[in-house]
Amino acid sequence: MSKASVTRPERVLFVHAHPDDETLSSGGTIATLLELGAEVTVLTATRGERGEMLTERLAPLAGDAQRVAAHHETEIDAALAALGGPAHLWLGGRGARPTDLPERRYVDSGMQWGPDGRATAADDAPSTR
Repeated sequence: MSKASVTRPERVLFVHAHPDDETLSSGGTIATLLELGAEVTVLTATRGERGEMLTERLAPLAGDAQRVAAHHETEIDAALAALGGPAHLWLGGRGARPTDLPERRYVDSGMQWGPDGRATAADDAPSTR
């Protein structure tokens, strides 16, 4: 193990499939790392366009992928600010794709419960290239 002193902050990347995952699965760790001076980046793959709308207030968004995505974009901005303000990237977007390639937007596959009781992609999930 090196005895050299650390002269730069730790850099940590969290990768999550959808908005809310950063808060539900690693929010405490993100906040703690930021508090300790780490450079934290959260990469979110999709905007959860096909996710469930679990409250009465959000129910009108169900099935409208554009409105769900827009709502999740504002939600993740607020959540990340509350966690201490890590950097944020969308998979395929600026900063998360080589600069010589056009930006690409990844879309949520939706989900269903498989025969083994685990979540799987929905039968009508968008195809990938």
